Amino acid sequence: AAASCLPGSDPASVDVQSLAAPGVPITITAFVGGTPSPGTTPVISYGYSGGFGSTINMTDQGGGNWSADLPAANCDDQPQLYVTYFDTNCGQLTVPTDAPTDFFSIQIGIATQIESDDLEAASGWVVGDSSDTATTGVWVRVDPIGTAAQPNDDHTSAGSQCYVTGQGSNGGSLGENDVDGGTTTLYSPSYDLSGSIDPVISYWRWYSNNAGAGPNADTFIVQISNNGGSSWSEVETVGPNGAGTSGGWIQHSFHVGDILAPTANVELRFLASDLNAGSIVEAGIDDLEISDFACNGGGGIGTNYCQSGPNGASIGAGGSASVSANNLSLDCDSIPNNTFGLFYFGNGAANSPLGNGTRCVAINGATTRLGPPINSGSNGTFTRGVNLPTPTAGGSVINPGSTWYFQAWFRDGSSSDLSDGLQIDFTP
Repeated sequence: AAASCLPGSDPASVDVQSLAAPGVPITITAFVGGTPSPGTTPVISYGYSGGFGSTINMTDQGGGNWSADLPAANCDDQPQLYVTYFDTNCGQLTVPTDAPTDFFSIQIGIATQIESDDLEAASGWVVGDSSDTATTGVWVRVDPIGTAAQPNDDHTSAGSQCYVTGQGSNGGSLGENDVDGGTTTLYSPSYDLSGSIDPVISYWRWYSNNAGAGPNADTFIVQISNNGGSSWSEVETVGPNGAGTSGGWIQHSFHVGDILAPTANVELRFLASDLNAGSIVEAGIDDLEISDFACNGGGGIGTNYCQSGPNGASIGAGGSASVSANNLSLDCDSIPNNTFGLFYFGNGAANSPLGNGTRCVAINGATTRLGPPINSGSNGTFTRGVNLPTPTAGGSVINPGSTWYFQAWFRDGSSSDLSDGLQIDFTP
């Protein structure tokens, strides 16, 4: 998102992750361009259950870059935030510009990546529809040549390619190849989301319609289909005025299930139009990602078994069961606050009393603790990554094709309690 009133300078921007793991602090970074007032500090206003009742000062990292860690959140929290800072020329500014009416939101949970497409290579996207009428500014995948309305760079930090509406020439006029004469359509590939729990789609978009003799007269429309394009439902409409109509790469994410049922044939389409005279219309799309989202682990990884103890603690897994991907993470909720415990695993299942709970992992020579003890903090949650290829202190090594059993153990007053168990079959 970008703030206004920064003539001749880079606007402020804030990097906010769309998903955050429960029990893990949320890092927010910001770049403040322009001429920040000396001695002032950007401030994050945030709340986890509606409103913005809390604030935190950001820390200067140099070069206009600032950062701050928000407290860890629970799975049922709904963090939302915006940033305020002072500019010598413009006074108080916020990012997003219309805050607090407009704000950033973060989903809390574990995400398993299904698709990540930075558009650096051809990947099945299709330009054009039989109903398109645009005479210029047709979608094209290029390293964009920037104008006052079109990006000069794609969004991918180490890339160059993205889809934009037409490519002009170096030094060309503002409206040399913007959208004119009607609509141009861009189709994503079809994605199989039939086995997902709660898929979340995100993409970075650029849209500008605030230039020309008749500005803010058109819209940018994003739609989704789950039946091969037989019917379409609206994801968002940007414009004709307000936030997101003056350029800048802005991320939008949504839960597919909030709009329609995930199926084996989910597709997006992006429609940029100039349906009114005198406007300059440019759009861009980059860095599409799809993740399966689960509040307590999940994502289809592993099978829960055995019985949790009296606290009802449940173990889950995010990332994947692929040894080569090495992105497995464990989490456990419903643990008493500020309690120490640990994750452990073994090569066999069990079902026997231990403390106040049930031991679900067999105790034998292949049983291993994962890292040092963890404190559940004020959220009652454990979270830990698992470095699969590395032998642990107990000598256990997780190889492709093997099956292992995981559980969380924690203190419970003068005794202890445990989560249920999680069986994971590992793949290459």
